[in-house]
Formats: sequence, C-alpha cells, structure tokens
Amino acid sequence: MGNTINGFFGLQENGGWGVDFSSPELSVDQVKFLVQKLWSKGVVMFCPTLITGDPAVVTRNLEIISRARKENPLVGFSIPAIHIEGFLISDEPGYRGAHNPNWIWTSPKRKIFVEWQNAADGLIKIFTLAPEKFEAIEFIQDLVSKDFVVAIGHSNASEE
Repeated sequence: MGNTINGFFGLQENGGWGVDFSSPELSVDQVKFLVQKLWSKGVVMFCPTLITGDPAVVTRNLEIISRARKENPLVGFSIPAIHIEGFLISDEPGYRGAHNPNWIWTSPKRKIFVEWQNAADGLIKIFTLAPEKFEAIEFIQDLVSKDFVVAIGHSNASEE
C-alpha cells in the first residue's frame, strides 16, 4: 500500500479559533494557524468558505489564502479548493441567514467573479447560491460547464 492520510474533509470551513476567512483582518499567519488547528482535530483537507461581504475584502482574502498555500506545503495540501457562499442568494429575512443584505447581488456579477478566480489562482470550485435569482440558471450552467460544484443555499426557490 502507498502512503495514506486518514482524516476528515470540510466542504465549508468559515473559520475557527478566532480566524474568519471573510474578515478584513485575515492574514497568511492566521490561515497557517487554522490549518494546524484543523489537523489537530482530524480535518486534513478543507475548503475555506468566504461569505457575502465587501467584494474588495473577498479579493484580498482570496489572495491571502493563495499566498499561504504557496508559502507552506501543508497549507497547499490542506486547501484543494475554495468555497464562495452567498452574494447570489435570497435577500429575504429568514432565507439570507447571517449574510449582510447590503452585499447580496440581484444577478451574477461575472466580472467580479473572474477577478476572484484570478486572485484565488483558479481555486474557487464551489459556489453556493439561490437558483431563483435573476440569471442564476445561466450562471449555474456556466459554472457547471467549467467543473464547479454549485450548491443551493439561502434560497426561497419554488419547486419549479
């Protein structure tokens, strides 16, 4: 048998131990710290999840996560993808959860998403959205054609 690492995979890790992937104060050292903490609890791979907020902060934090991956082999191994949750979600109370309604989009902002993907070195692979939003179905089709995982969340969609 080859080398095997046993552990958990976190599809949505917003942070922990005082680190928040969506915080304007996020640092490379915090990303490294959180990887160590997650390993100590058995989580060996995870997707940092950034939620609805200032797009400039998201860009900055994606660059920080990417830099941490490049600087530290353990971080690079532990973070195979990044998850964006929100932005294209229901803005209705009760459905939006803790997401700031000031940053919720009415339709996809493809230019911003391309900026984010560049800042993340192509690591954004999961996008959570509400399919009832304007032009969301076309955006979903585009993402899926590029091998993204699209999750439904914070949605008030009908069965149709």
